[in-house]
Amino acid sequence: MSTTHVVTHTTVCGLHFAYSEGTIYPLTPCCQASATGSFVQDTPATVCRACYTPVSPVYGVSGTTRPPQVSWLVDSLAQGDCPDPVGCAVHTIWHLTGA
Repeated sequence: MSTTHVVTHTTVCGLHFAYSEGTIYPLTPCCQASATGSFVQDTPATVCRACYTPVSPVYGVSGTTRPPQVSWLVDSLAQGDCPDPVGCAVHTIWHLTGA
């Protein structure tokens, strides 16, 4: 049985991210959980995995930390009203991965 190690980070602007097995993903503002696709009143939606509250689709994305695939992280931060999404993406990757 293997254990998955998850590292989390909260940005200065209050967005939460996790890193596990080479992938960074945003955590929902309600429960700091990952998000998943679901249906809300028969409409496709992104929801919190912990409480099933609908959240922005930005919480349903994830990606690797290797450039040029980090643009999704910059976009997530920008959509979360981060004042410096590029700088914050660099800091978040450094904090989560040590790289």
